[in-house]
Amino acid sequence: MDTLAAYNRAEESYLSAKEEMNRPEEDIVPYLVCERCQLAISLYLQGYLHHAGINFSQEAELSELVDLVMLQDEKFKVINRSILQHLKDTGDFWMNIDRAREYIRLVEKTRFIVGL
Repeated sequence: MDTLAAYNRAEESYLSAKEEMNRPEEDIVPYLVCERCQLAISLYLQGYLHHAGINFSQEAELSELVDLVMLQDEKFKVINRSILQHLKDTGDFWMNIDRAREYIRLVEKTRFIVGL
């Protein structure tokens, strides 16, 4: 996937997460928002790495992508890795509206850093 394709897919995931957050609060599925945000962040980072000419595995975990971009630009240190590591367990107690809002903010920071 090239830079533009990664950014386009990231935008789709981000907009889908924002759309979910615009539903009435009782109808929002926080896990869905977090999952889409995490995908968006991963794709933004992949696009950034492609643009910078940095090779990485297409199967790279998000934590690996974060490590790679942090080596390139310290601005990426705003990415709160601790919240990104919990998404594997769909029944985890931390999944709530506040966490979904954190994910949206994190995507917005990532978008800003990559220049979108």
